[in-house]
Amino acid sequence: MKTIQKRQLLCAMTAALALLTGCDSGDTPDANDAPAPVSTSAEIDASAVKGILTGAAVSVSALNGTEVNSTAIQTDSSGKASLTLTSAPGYAFSAVHKLAVTSNADSLMLCDLSLCGDTALGAEVNADALGAVTLTNLFWLKAPLGAAADGTAEATVQVNALTTFASQLLEAAIAGGRNVSALATLEPAQLEYSAQLLRILGVDMPAINLMQQPLQSADNAENFAQSSNQLIRLSFVNAAFAHIDADATLADSFAAAAAQVALAAEGDETAATALRQQLLDALQGHPVLAQLGLTPDSIIDIELPLVVADNSSGPIREYTAAAYLAGAQISYRGAISDSESGEQAFDGNAETKWLDNTAVPSAEAPAWLTLQFAEAQAVSVLSITSANDAPDRDPENFNLQASNDGESWLTLGQW
Repeated sequence: MKTIQKRQLLCAMTAALALLTGCDSGDTPDANDAPAPVSTSAEIDASAVKGILTGAAVSVSALNGTEVNSTAIQTDSSGKASLTLTSAPGYAFSAVHKLAVTSNADSLMLCDLSLCGDTALGAEVNADALGAVTLTNLFWLKAPLGAAADGTAEATVQVNALTTFASQLLEAAIAGGRNVSALATLEPAQLEYSAQLLRILGVDMPAINLMQQPLQSADNAENFAQSSNQLIRLSFVNAAFAHIDADATLADSFAAAAAQVALAAEGDETAATALRQQLLDALQGHPVLAQLGLTPDSIIDIELPLVVADNSSGPIREYTAAAYLAGAQISYRGAISDSESGEQAFDGNAETKWLDNTAVPSAEAPAWLTLQFAEAQAVSVLSITSANDAPDRDPENFNLQASNDGESWLTLGQW
């Protein structure tokens, strides 16, 4: 019976092949007649504030290496530029991109410091004093396949000293394997390295994404009429990087600061202190700062510690201190044993873990864990590591929610 069935199947296949052979209409497909893949356009509104940087070359590149084309453009007299990007055929925009603004022989910079080398506050620093300084920022760009330019920007991006050094830290993390392949992973990374940079610079400030802040040139108090105290302070930190040593250029100053930031990020307190002192000295005697009722040491704290909590796993990152966890309530769906309970998820020990073996998690019945602090806490960074017995089994398919009352919940991110 099996032999008969096999023969019948072979016959059926033969018949089907014969039918398919007989279906030829006589027209031979033209391989060169396939539709051409479309390109995608995206528009960017860019600005450069160190103070205002004019006549500088503007470029955008994709961090993942995909092709991005745009016409050559320079910042205008207000330090702004609008550019249209075009993708390679068949590609949309949905990735991290890098905006770079580089000074050249046509560039001028408005001095927003008491003295920028030999240039006074409010005057223009010439191209020779600037050198080839590059300001950068990392941002998420999204435009669907085939989108055309319509005059509406897909992204508004500013470059300044703070975005430049925060981008430096983030790019180093990306090179080390940090995942920023989605907006949900990029934004927490931007926050983390913004916080890291602020602490390096001696700026004690609540969590803020430096890569999304509209800083102002500090050459005139009127520029801050609509700015918050936080943005005013950040703008003066940005202004402090306009200091130019004798026989040097602004590009030289930025290169030296970049080296100090890199050292401080590794825990070098001497480098951090030296950089903070330079910023403090640069802000001394700034008339606009005094006009606003601020002092250099109200912005830069030279003694701000790099390490905040004893259980920090690195020299810069801030983690919840044990004192706050001591009064917190931790609850969870289940655990395989007391030795691998939900409490082990927050004990600061990479050799322990929480293991929930209740059932295979699903969207309808996920594994869950809640942490309820005794008092409200500001949280800017969530770090999750793989279980200690499976280093290659990265956490996935989870979300982070927060609540002020335990009733209404806000989803902060999904991974």
